[in-house]
Amino acid sequence: MEGGAAGGRRHRLASAPTGGLVIAVVVAAAILAAGGGVTAAILASGGQRPTASGSPSGTAGSGTAQAAGTSTASPGGSSAASPRPSATASQSHLTSPSVSPSSPADLSPTGAPGGQVTASIVHTVSDAAGGPGQVNSVAFSPVGDMMVTGGKNGEAFLWSPRTGQLITPLRPGAGTKIYSVTFSANGALVAAGASNGSIYLWSAATGQLVDTATDPDGAEIDWVEFSPSGSTLASAGSGYVYLWHVGGDGRTATLSRTLADPLGVAVWSLAFSPDDRTLAAGDYRNIACLWNLSTGAATPLVLAGPGGKGTDQPVTAVAFSPDGSTLATGYQDGQVYLWNIASKALKTVISEPQTVWGLAWSRSGLLAIADNDGSTYLVHGASGQPAGTLTDPGTGSQGVGAVAFSPDGGSLVTGDTNNHAYLWRID
Repeated sequence: MEGGAAGGRRHRLASAPTGGLVIAVVVAAAILAAGGGVTAAILASGGQRPTASGSPSGTAGSGTAQAAGTSTASPGGSSAASPRPSATASQSHLTSPSVSPSSPADLSPTGAPGGQVTASIVHTVSDAAGGPGQVNSVAFSPVGDMMVTGGKNGEAFLWSPRTGQLITPLRPGAGTKIYSVTFSANGALVAAGASNGSIYLWSAATGQLVDTATDPDGAEIDWVEFSPSGSTLASAGSGYVYLWHVGGDGRTATLSRTLADPLGVAVWSLAFSPDDRTLAAGDYRNIACLWNLSTGAATPLVLAGPGGKGTDQPVTAVAFSPDGSTLATGYQDGQVYLWNIASKALKTVISEPQTVWGLAWSRSGLLAIADNDGSTYLVHGASGQPAGTLTDPGTGSQGVGAVAFSPDGGSLVTGDTNNHAYLWRID
């Protein structure tokens, strides 16, 4: 998601493997194994070149899901998800359509392959308070003059991408963790979702806390996302997605609508389409729901991931391409699906070494994939062809947990589990 938030880690990332790093783009049958140092010039295809897998680790189920209706009232029960017990919120059930991908053998690459890109680190930033931690989420302001990081240590920080200097800390209070951060469409507000079930709104200009909203279930907030219009803030964490109306003063958030996950489990990831008409929500049971916000439909279209609907794995990231034609969905098993929004058909499957923790698109259509193996993989979204690999330079890094492109696509920020965020120049 260009210039948007990425990340929302509830749990500490697992240790990276000692083996080589490989990307398998199933449809394009393209493999890239790459290394890199601190300057990390991205290498052309090389190293191991295994054959592309013939299918993902299962095909999506084709049945229908049961979805709850929408409501402006607060739901009655608390919701949680694996590894916590599944949500058991009371729901009125409606039938929801479900989409299954075609066999990857039937899929073909689209567009030109694209070439390799190069990158170098221009700034490294870390929690100003010091100490161990991990960067859970990163985001650029809409004009690219600020970036925000949020992490396990319970604080968010505003930085200057130009100088790498700290602008101001954003402190919600002691005893909480920040899982997700995002800027409003006009850049005036920074929102953060926290482990204590609170959504914090700060003035980006002053760093002053201007409002706090609370998840109606009291669940920790895994993801927050502003709509492109800036009038709506979405939050996720329980078995519901909550839509908050941001007041005309730009300083208050009022609950306006509730969207219930069709499987009744917690929601991990969120993304608005560029035209503001669709909200994608990835849950803990392998489905991404497409909510039609323009019609207010009570049930979403369901896109099932590897292994089918209800499989015990979260959709760890969702991101729309800049033109809104493609939705990328990332999974715990390391796969990334690229969906054609017009046809709702799966067009590309990308296989990663480990869990995918974040996805972000550049304005030119380059897709960045943050992986638990300590790498960020770059892929040309139109063709599925690999464009390079950024290797996290942190010693003992356990994974890259967050990623975001600058609005002009010339910079990329990645956050790791060593409490560092790296600003890369992309050429």
